[in-house]
Amino acid sequence: KQWYQRRVRGNIKQWQKDILMNQEVINVNQDPLGKAGRRVLQDPKKHYEYWTRVLADGSYAVVFYRKDSGGLPRTYKATFEQLKIEAKSATVRDLYLHRDLG
Repeated sequence: KQWYQRRVRGNIKQWQKDILMNQEVINVNQDPLGKAGRRVLQDPKKHYEYWTRVLADGSYAVVFYRKDSGGLPRTYKATFEQLKIEAKSATVRDLYLHRDLG
């Protein structure tokens, strides 16, 4: 919070504030189980990575990190096996859009 307060005094854009103050992301970050996330999948050219983290309620947080800056929409897929998650189905929520995707 101190870092955010220092940045606010400077020039912070609304999208930056939205990321820093996103309560859903903060809740995952501050999950009481406290387990670290781990990279479970990386493409050979190192353009993207998938990270997973077990949460206190037994669910998983999955982060897709795209490193390239091409800006074009792309489709990426990963199986539960690739993500090292023992599941047959999942509910997906986009924490930045604040909506369930299915």
